[in-house]
Amino acid sequence: MRKIKTQLPKILLYRILGNDLPPRHKRGQTYENLEFILKYEPNFPNCRKKWIINRIFDRKMERKIVKLLEKYRQSYIRIPFVLDEYKSKILSKIKIVDNEIPRAIKSLIIMGLIRYKKILYITNLNVARNRALSDGRRLADWIFPFDGNCCFNKGGLQSVIDKLSIQKSTNKCFVVPMYRVKNNKQYFNFTCKGYKEQEPQIIFGKDSNFKFNASYIYGSLPKVELLQRLKFRLRRTKYGIIADNPNIRCGYVLRLSSGIKSKDKLMDVRANLREESLNSMFKKIDKYISTGKKYTNNY
Repeated sequence: MRKIKTQLPKILLYRILGNDLPPRHKRGQTYENLEFILKYEPNFPNCRKKWIINRIFDRKMERKIVKLLEKYRQSYIRIPFVLDEYKSKILSKIKIVDNEIPRAIKSLIIMGLIRYKKILYITNLNVARNRALSDGRRLADWIFPFDGNCCFNKGGLQSVIDKLSIQKSTNKCFVVPMYRVKNNKQYFNFTCKGYKEQEPQIIFGKDSNFKFNASYIYGSLPKVELLQRLKFRLRRTKYGIIADNPNIRCGYVLRLSSGIKSKDKLMDVRANLREESLNSMFKKIDKYISTGKKYTNNY
């Protein structure tokens, strides 16, 4: 009896490259991990790769990243950091009309809203993920809008492809468990045993109707909000949120090192470092604005 060949699904794997945020990340970790992925991540038939350069404020770093991607002949989409756009969004007047709220409380609310708008513009996470989805649905059967430091090894990607290859429709979503490595050398001999599972990445079929909520900011569990809408069974650990229904899980992916000495596998540690790093980024941009220097959107 002649065997029927399974047709490989068309996959588009996106990674979103954003600003380094020390001390949450080592300065330059986006570039270093990108170079690592380009050197060592395996290539598979019918699996294309594309990158989203997402509002990188540091023009020198953005130029380095673009040069590296072009060296490896990679496709990318650029979402520029536009300083005038940032200022107009952040400095737009906020009115709170409720006369029952004391003036001091109104000031705190306004400060909180300004901070929210700054984070939303600078990190731009769910907007960038949705950009990957809208681009990928025209080009592939399955779209992977993954975080920039995610890197597949051969076993992890093959097991994902195996599960997607037997799907009869492309109207579903799946999760890929993520494991965080402390040192990138651990990538080469990785096995899941001994590593703690972290918040998963999400795969979208081209005919699925879901997308990310663009109002959710970095640090507010923006992927988890979507996992809840997908009605996936979730479990919280001190390391992250896990979707543990085996029917929607496939393969695994590694999160390369942040380059910091802190034990960032713990959610609480990551949250504290995230707050410190965002404050540092705000100060850096505000300082640049105060100089009055011209900021070009070109890299």
